[in-house]
Amino acid sequence: MYTHIRVAICFHLGYNDRYDQFTPYIDHVLAMCPHSDIYITYRENKDPTEMCRHKYPQAVIFKATHGCDTGAFLLQIKYMLESHKHYDYIFKLHTKSNNSVFPQWTHDLLDSIAGNHDAVNNVLHLLKHNSRIGMIAGKKWVLKRDIDCHIFHHTCRRNRIKPDGYFVGGTIFWIRYSIIRDICQHIDLAEEYAICELGKPIEPSYTHSWERIYGLMVSTCGYKIHGI
Repeated sequence: MYTHIRVAICFHLGYNDRYDQFTPYIDHVLAMCPHSDIYITYRENKDPTEMCRHKYPQAVIFKATHGCDTGAFLLQIKYMLESHKHYDYIFKLHTKSNNSVFPQWTHDLLDSIAGNHDAVNNVLHLLKHNSRIGMIAGKKWVLKRDIDCHIFHHTCRRNRIKPDGYFVGGTIFWIRYSIIRDICQHIDLAEEYAICELGKPIEPSYTHSWERIYGLMVSTCGYKIHGI
C-alpha cells in the first residue's frame, strides 16, 4: 500500500451497463493508493450518479457528451486544475464498446496496468524509479502518431504540442500529473471540449486528434511512453 502517493482516477462511463466490468480496475488502484480521488464523467441521458455514489461516495461526477472519453478527460483535467489539489499520477480509463475486430481490446489496455494489485504495484515502481517514463499503457496499443490532417496540426499549434511521437490507442493509461498540469494550465480546456464533436465522430476529428495529443504531451515534456 502506498499511503504517500495520491492518484487522480479519471473514469469516463460511456456505457452505463458496463459499469461493473470496469470498477474492479478502479478498486485495484484504490487498494494500493487509498489517498486517491475519483472523477467520473458519464454520457448517457440516464444519470448514473446514484449508482456510482453507492460504491464511491466521494467521487466527483458530472456529464460530458463531447469528444467521447477524450473530451471528457479535458473536463476532468479542468476540474482537477481548478481544485488546486496535488496529485502524483493520473489513471485514466473508460468503458469501451465490444469490438469484433479487436475482441481483447479492453484486456490488452487494462490488465497489464491495473488488472490486479501486482500490476498496479509494477506501474508505481516504474514511475518512481525511472524518471524518463511519463506514461504507462498496454504495450500492444502504444502506437506511432498516425494522422496528418489540418484539424490535428492546428490543435497542436494552438496548444504548443509537438506533433511527432507516440500515443496510446484507446486512451487508457497512467500519466504523471506534472505533465498534464504543466501543459494544460495554458490551454482553454472548456473551449477545447466545446470544439470536440458530439457522439462518435469519423476521422479526421478533434476527438481523435486529442486521443493522439495526450500521448504527444509526454514527448513534448521530454518523457517517453512505456508499454507493459
